[in-house]
Amino acid sequence: MTSALTNKSITFLLCEVEAYTECSEGTWGEHCKNDCNEKCPDMCRFDDGLCSNTCFGYSDPPRCKKACEAGTWGLNCTKSCSKQCFNSSCDRQTGLCDQGCLGYSNPPQCNIVLKNSKSIPIQTIIIIAVSVASAALLSIVICIIVLRLKGKLCLQRRENVHQVSDPPIIPKLYSSLQNQELENNVYEEVNPEIATNL
Repeated sequence: MTSALTNKSITFLLCEVEAYTECSEGTWGEHCKNDCNEKCPDMCRFDDGLCSNTCFGYSDPPRCKKACEAGTWGLNCTKSCSKQCFNSSCDRQTGLCDQGCLGYSNPPQCNIVLKNSKSIPIQTIIIIAVSVASAALLSIVICIIVLRLKGKLCLQRRENVHQVSDPPIIPKLYSSLQNQELENNVYEEVNPEIATNL
């Protein structure tokens, strides 16, 4: 090689040359003989096999050791499991329902609605519950009011009875009998023998 300024030749000494090429998807290492980790099967680094910037079913690239939390799945756990999955639980790598379906008939996809499904939206259930509770409370309040009114009416009646009633009739009758003369009364003598046989 010659220098353009001095027209002298320059010597280079090469000790070792390593040339890397990018491996095809899913492989890494010297001559791309190693398969990528199952946590990132198509996207690992060609020099050490660690996952690039993404992990399937894990949330901590490049190591990919922290599994997705419940209810999440996919690349770096960024997707939420379907509401059609029972308990919103799904496979952390595929997103398929792993505990069955909620109102759907074809697990693990859970995308066909049950024909006999009569699922009621949660808003409807809440409205019904609040209505029933309100009706029960109103009934209790009405019963309390009616019972109090009846109690007051009973007390008023008792008070009226004591106020209106006349003095007893029997003492008047007794006093009138005392004033009558005893001469007009006829008494018969009773034979004791006849009285005991009766």
